Amino acid sequence: MEKDLESLPCTWKEYSAAANYALQQKQYGQAFAWSEKAVSMAPNMTTMMAHSQVLKAKGDEQKAEKAKKEAIARGTNAELNNYGYQLLFGGKGEEALEIFEANAEKNPEDPNVWDSLGEGYINTGHKEKAVKALKKSLSLDPPDNVRANSLRLLAQLGVEYEAPKP
Repeated sequence: MEKDLESLPCTWKEYSAAANYALQQKQYGQAFAWSEKAVSMAPNMTTMMAHSQVLKAKGDEQKAEKAKKEAIARGTNAELNNYGYQLLFGGKGEEALEIFEANAEKNPEDPNVWDSLGEGYINTGHKEKAVKALKKSLSLDPPDNVRANSLRLLAQLGVEYEAPKP
């Protein structure tokens, strides 16, 4: 893999993928080198989160946490939302909440952000917080698909709610 990366025209995506592969193989030195290369090419949420995971695996918790915070700060609304769901569906509910909450803080006027946060709260057993987030989503005049999901989730929780019509 190393020869391919050196001989072919590669972008940050290939280096980030290679870093993740090396991390899975517990080849931390190589994972670190490739994650650093990916970050140097494109300091975005994807590369920085991969770098954070490598640092954590190497035992450098402080640098890992710093890289993670910077990755979250750079993350777009869509990146954060997608990553939150990856964590949630990967059985890492509390980590997912951290991402969903950061996204709600960064994008407070987006109803989908609040709907996702509500779903995260439901999946981690935080009913009262879920209700609050879902009602917030509905208060922001969400598109029909988000409105339907928020209402469905509230009904799932046994909460009757009449959403105001736009």
